[in-house]
Amino acid sequence: MRRKTAAFAAWIFCTVPAYAMADTAGIQQAKLFFDLGAQAYSAGRYSVAVQAFDQAFRLAPRPAIAFSLAQAERKQYFVGKDATLLRRAIEHYHAYLDQVPSGGRRSDATDAIGELEPIAQRMAPGEGQGPAPAVQAPSTSIAVSSPTQGAIASIDHGPPVPLPIMAEVKPGKHQVHLSAPGYIDADRDVTAVPGTPWPLEVALTERPALVTITTGASAEISIDGRAVGTTPLSQPLQLSSGTHLIVIARNGYKAYTRELTVERGQSAAVPVSFERSGQRVVSYLFLGAGVASLLTSGVFLGLTLSAQGQAKTIYDRGQSQNLTGLDLTNYASDVDARNTWRPVAAATLAGGLAAVAIGTILYTFDHPSVTGAASQPR
Repeated sequence: MRRKTAAFAAWIFCTVPAYAMADTAGIQQAKLFFDLGAQAYSAGRYSVAVQAFDQAFRLAPRPAIAFSLAQAERKQYFVGKDATLLRRAIEHYHAYLDQVPSGGRRSDATDAIGELEPIAQRMAPGEGQGPAPAVQAPSTSIAVSSPTQGAIASIDHGPPVPLPIMAEVKPGKHQVHLSAPGYIDADRDVTAVPGTPWPLEVALTERPALVTITTGASAEISIDGRAVGTTPLSQPLQLSSGTHLIVIARNGYKAYTRELTVERGQSAAVPVSFERSGQRVVSYLFLGAGVASLLTSGVFLGLTLSAQGQAKTIYDRGQSQNLTGLDLTNYASDVDARNTWRPVAAATLAGGLAAVAIGTILYTFDHPSVTGAASQPR
């Protein structure tokens, strides 16, 4: 309803002739009064709507404002049975029809006149004639409105009342305090001018939701695609109300994603548990296999060196004395063992180094990917 009202107000004031736009301040005030009247009308507070529309019409006598004023006067007549409001509503409907020869809200205005004029004809002569106090704005007043749903206001520390309001005040400075559930309170200082209603519209700022994220380890946090920090955070995240996509990334683990819906001023906690990535598991397998291969190659290298050492001992002894048949047999056996274990040791060493290298690369470049990450329940 507020959006429709804003769009209607924009249409009304965008159609003001160029020569009338000279009084820019007056036009802006008329907009504020019109918005206030529309809010009051939607809330069923027709007496306030009458006062606000009447002020808007005084500042910018547009046909559409005359129609809105007539609508509010008609509604308030049926509430309070004030005959003057009845006659003024008829007068403003006719003014609208005179200025809008076709289209617009002519059919609604005609129907309303057809409803009200028979009632007016049954009234006693003179009843409802003359100015009506109900439609006269207070000589000195503050008109307070807000596009914030559920907003209330108090003037000079008085009792808070739902908006919109038009309150009669004494000339001079006054303090207006506004509040609404889930929004940050606001204070405005207003100087009331004698004999002049002063419009004040305040849009309150919503309180952010406070979200605490616990991971138990360092991890990068992004909200709605924007990086916001690294855990542990020094204070909770402040989020606007609505649904947000939270992504928490830690190397070696699948990205944690969650859609979180928060309300204004809400406190929420997001405990995070990570699941190891498949790449990290594979890297551990390669590293384990590489280390095992390196250990095995060490064993084979030891056997190779042992056989080489024994063969060299026999060879050195043969340089100074004659070798027996057994020595020659042992020498040949040791050389065969050396030649057998040496390529095996080299192969296992190469395989171990390759496995360690692959595992290290997989481990180092194991960055989480948001794409395809499973969303957590809300």
